[in-house]
Amino acid sequence: MKTIEARIHEAAWRPARALAHPAWWVALAVLAVNDHVLKGSGLVPGLVTGKLSDAAGLFLAPALLATLVRARGRRAVIGCHVAVAVVFAALELSGGLAAAWDAALGALGLPFQTWADPTDLFALPFVALGYRVLAPSMREVRPDKPRRPLRPIELVAAAVGLVFCMATSVARLPQVRLTGPRGMVLADVFVHVPSEEPEMHVMVRRPKAPLDCDAVLADPSRLRPETFDEKRGGVGVVFAGENQAIAPSEKWGVEPEQRCNAAMIRAEKSGVFSSAELPWTYVFWETGKIPMRPIPATPEKGEALLDGALVLRVKKGVIELRPQGPVWIRRADGAL
Repeated sequence: MKTIEARIHEAAWRPARALAHPAWWVALAVLAVNDHVLKGSGLVPGLVTGKLSDAAGLFLAPALLATLVRARGRRAVIGCHVAVAVVFAALELSGGLAAAWDAALGALGLPFQTWADPTDLFALPFVALGYRVLAPSMREVRPDKPRRPLRPIELVAAAVGLVFCMATSVARLPQVRLTGPRGMVLADVFVHVPSEEPEMHVMVRRPKAPLDCDAVLADPSRLRPETFDEKRGGVGVVFAGENQAIAPSEKWGVEPEQRCNAAMIRAEKSGVFSSAELPWTYVFWETGKIPMRPIPATPEKGEALLDGALVLRVKKGVIELRPQGPVWIRRADGAL
């Protein structure tokens, strides 16, 4: 049975104090910059930016959760750390749980996009690191004094941290918009990763302005990197056996306004012990030759691919892009 002194010591913890710790703010800055600047920029490989957000989030989220639930003692604080680790691991190990999580948050008006990726579990030690670094600051200096309201810096930290933690999944590269029939995407050109291939991190840049279709049709080599917007993100993670649209329609039944369309596409294999890459590659097509139609987001194995498919395969350590139908492709660096 605990002594009165032990109970006082146990109740003396104040998680909000960790939100004023410099390390907590550094982790928050890393999370914000990584999600809203580095991801999709091409400056840092997708494998790095994906894991960086996980590490920063796992470092700071338990202290934020402990603050929000008003954890009062060491056991409660540890419980918050365990809860964050368990939920994170469950979502990374189960695509079904990730989809259910997204659906539940979507019903609350929080449009999350979560991907199950077991390799993200390598970030779990940052939960323990966060506890080791931040827990000492959570202990009240004077446990005998009444609990005071949150200080302004703690209030600001809680609000900003909550915003960026909630925005993390949304900030991942924009995903295919599901429109029309359930499980279908409305698109003309789409990325396809065969079921026997590993998942791919796919980045897409779209034109800054409407293309001069006559000029590009006459000479597709007119496409240049400066034609495309570096800030407009692309597809994101494409799992084995999935299709994702390059330029999905936002409304069912709406055809493209331009006679042509183009994109720059880059892909990386998601792996722990090996990697493969598709350098930036131009993709160009005439919209009239490939109609907008519903594409199954998860086609049946062996199902014939429609024209407009961009098939990504790993061959000898590199990712090959093979288009199906009237789609022109060329490496952005000039290589064939």
